[in-house]
Amino acid sequence: MRPLCFSPSIIMVLAVLPLVKSGAVVVQSSNMQQDASPRPDIAFLTQLEVVADQTESWMMQRMTSKSTPGVEFVSFLISLIPLSILLGTSYWVYKTNQEMLKAGQDVKIGMRSVGCCFLCCFGLGTPAGLCFPIDEDKKAVGVLA
Repeated sequence: MRPLCFSPSIIMVLAVLPLVKSGAVVVQSSNMQQDASPRPDIAFLTQLEVVADQTESWMMQRMTSKSTPGVEFVSFLISLIPLSILLGTSYWVYKTNQEMLKAGQDVKIGMRSVGCCFLCCFGLGTPAGLCFPIDEDKKAVGVLA
């Protein structure tokens, strides 16, 4: 079964749908004539019931539909791409930090470290740049020289 992506409007409709269906929310007064239009203050509920019915049928179709063979496997492989990028960049940051420390360089959190962490938000970096800084501290080098 494929995971479903719910937008806030669908969640709202699905939350109100049982209320409309059970009668807890009155869509039309029972003493109104058939050809009379509903009161303006509850007219939106009639529209909401139509949208709820359409959403319910769409969700049932989506949940019961068969997917094309191999789609789940391809989706799984595609979902591994950000994970492999995270692991690869984390290894690179750790390795670079350790090489700089072994070479006797002082390290600090700078643009490269923050950039790695920022790119993690887009699936292209790692937060390890904050734990293992990869920027050379030039001030410390200038003091020693």
